[in-house]
Amino acid sequence: MDQEEYLYLKEKLELNQVLNVIASYAVSEEARGKVLDAVPLNNIQDIELSQSEIMEARELLQGGESFPISRWRSSLKVLAKARAEGVLLDGEELNLIAKAEETAGEVRIFLSRKEDRFPHLARYTSRFELCKDVVGRIGKAIDDTGKLKDSATQKLAKLRRSIVSLRNELREDFNRFIGRFGGRRELEFVTLRGERYVVSVPRDEAMRIKGVIHQASASGASLYIEPLEFVEKNNRLEELIGEEAREENTILRELSSIVYKYREKLSANQSCLVDLDAVFARARFAIEFDCTKPVHLDEGRFTLRGARHPLLEKQLKTSGIEHGVVPLDVDCGEDTRVVVISGPNAGGKTVALKTIGLTVIMDRIGLLVPCKSDTNIPDFSDVLVDIGDDQSIERSLSTFSARIERLKKIMSMLNSKSLVLIDEIGDGTDPVEGSALAEALLEYIGPRASKTFVSTHLTSLKGWAHGTGFAVNATMEFDPQSMSPLYRFKLGVPGRSWGIDTAMRLGLAREIVEKAREKLQGDQLKLE
Repeated sequence: MDQEEYLYLKEKLELNQVLNVIASYAVSEEARGKVLDAVPLNNIQDIELSQSEIMEARELLQGGESFPISRWRSSLKVLAKARAEGVLLDGEELNLIAKAEETAGEVRIFLSRKEDRFPHLARYTSRFELCKDVVGRIGKAIDDTGKLKDSATQKLAKLRRSIVSLRNELREDFNRFIGRFGGRRELEFVTLRGERYVVSVPRDEAMRIKGVIHQASASGASLYIEPLEFVEKNNRLEELIGEEAREENTILRELSSIVYKYREKLSANQSCLVDLDAVFARARFAIEFDCTKPVHLDEGRFTLRGARHPLLEKQLKTSGIEHGVVPLDVDCGEDTRVVVISGPNAGGKTVALKTIGLTVIMDRIGLLVPCKSDTNIPDFSDVLVDIGDDQSIERSLSTFSARIERLKKIMSMLNSKSLVLIDEIGDGTDPVEGSALAEALLEYIGPRASKTFVSTHLTSLKGWAHGTGFAVNATMEFDPQSMSPLYRFKLGVPGRSWGIDTAMRLGLAREIVEKAREKLQGDQLKLE
């Protein structure tokens, strides 16, 4: 399946929306992207490996255990920045790297201890190559807020003690200075530029103070003056603060160089956590929507048991509808190549097609599927669809032409392992011509594809399916008493559109209804 076709499929089967729901369960932005970028896997072995990982993650989560990754913040973006030699990382960035690497260690220990229960998840432990030196060095120097600790180096500790001591001296000097002015409240002690201590003095009092005027207040009513007796200590304070900044820079540069040295291992460990994050996001989705692992045993048989469309299920749950989605059961043996689904408008035919296609493509990208565990999905190489969004408005010629182009593309990609889904086959033109075209298409596609499901209102196509060895009819069941759809899929019988009965129930004149019945051809009525 090429990229263009897969993107088309994701839109038509609403896989994009399903992947968005799954991605919402991920912890990291990178894992969300990984979920959204999922592509079909190469073979059944890869599919089953992915599904086994998700099954184990689901079991772990349902067991109530706290997996360390839930507290993790990815450091991949910072590590990407650190790939250039000489880049200076700040304290918060370094702290993030250390904490993220700590999580890698916790995850490795956690999974190693549970290898017997979760062998597929435990395989990830072999990918970790932990950098304990990085965690230790950063942890010694930087606190949990990303600030350098006083104890990062002896020199930094000494400088910071000196700064604290000198600031205390300056405060004492200020108190004595205020005392000489009789403790006047309008004199305020403030800091300004480079931590130089100055006094805020009313403009009309400024001449009484010998010192350096730095600037006026925003209102202009006060001046910021540095008394001469503060200058020497302020100069010394600036020197100490400058030395502190240089020492901090030296420490950060040393730590940044350590990160640069181990950048490949650190990034690989984080990538492993991203992969696990994506697995657990898929597992949380599987729990929410009761998904399970299908079997891939019988290449000729396609069986869905209790299949549900997750988006429809989510919508009904949100709306508070009590009974929820009606599950879909499909069982097609090796000899059944084409299934013709008929039934009333809004009876669930298109939803059935989308559910079938979505279930298969979810399986192909390695997800658990919203079905019962005895579901059997053969090794479909691709899913080829022609499903429109509009089910009620009469199609124009341009729409019909577009559908023909789509069918041409389907036939060009067709192979013996294809699953083909066509909604309202033969629609958009004269019913007689549409029926003939539909039959010819199915006679071409049916023997060449693995399985083909089509929906239709064309009565003659039901007759074709009844008389064709590799085809079978199916219906979306309808309650004739309430004149409402039951949304149950039934294989082996054609469905009725129920148009005349619905018209009668809605009050159309009886004579018109009876006349309509008379006009139905005998064979057509028999099929109905």
